[in-house]
Amino acid sequence: MLACSNVILNNKEVRISIFNGGITNMDKKEILKMILDNLEIEDDLGFDAELDKLEQWDSMAVIAFIAFADDKFNKSISVSNIKSCRTIGDLVDLLL
Repeated sequence: MLACSNVILNNKEVRISIFNGGITNMDKKEILKMILDNLEIEDDLGFDAELDKLEQWDSMAVIAFIAFADDKFNKSISVSNIKSCRTIGDLVDLLL
């Protein structure tokens, strides 16, 4: 079953599509912004920003990302999944 709906994320209306209970189409830029906000990264970084070059990306940021994924996306992300990520775009892909 496919359903479309508009939801409010970070005070911005975003259109999403739900297929069998999962998000299938969400604005990747909005997810990127949510990740940057959650990790308190003020820079305007793109999907190709390398995690190991970010001063803010440390063990506490990994824990914060796991909690964020669970709270906002109802996704259970493992540390091993995160370790395979090289860029912020890889983190976005984990949430889709």
